[in-house]
Amino acid sequence: MLAKIFITLNLQIMKKSLIIIGVISSLVLSGCGQESSNDDDLNTQNTVTNKLENCESWFNGCNTCYVENGIISGCTERYCLPDQYKEAKCTKYKE
Repeated sequence: MLAKIFITLNLQIMKKSLIIIGVISSLVLSGCGQESSNDDDLNTQNTVTNKLENCESWFNGCNTCYVENGIISGCTERYCLPDQYKEAKCTKYKE
C-alpha cells in the first residue's frame, strides 16, 4: 500500500518536473529575454540600405527580414549566438 502511494507521488512529481523543464527549454530556445536595441536595428538598416534597393527578403545573418521600398520592415526574432551568425545577404530579389 505504501509502495503504491510512493509510486503515485513520484509520478506526479516527475510529470510536473517534465512540464517545467519543457517550458524552460522552450523559453531558452526561443530566445526569451534576448532583445536587440532599436539603435542596433537602425544601424543595420543604414549599413545595408544600398543592398536592399531591389531586395524583397533579407537574411541578416540570423533572421529573415521583410523589405519594403528598400527598408527593413520586420524580421523574425530568432536568437543566435555570436558564433552562429552567417553572411548577411538578399535572399529574394524583386522580379
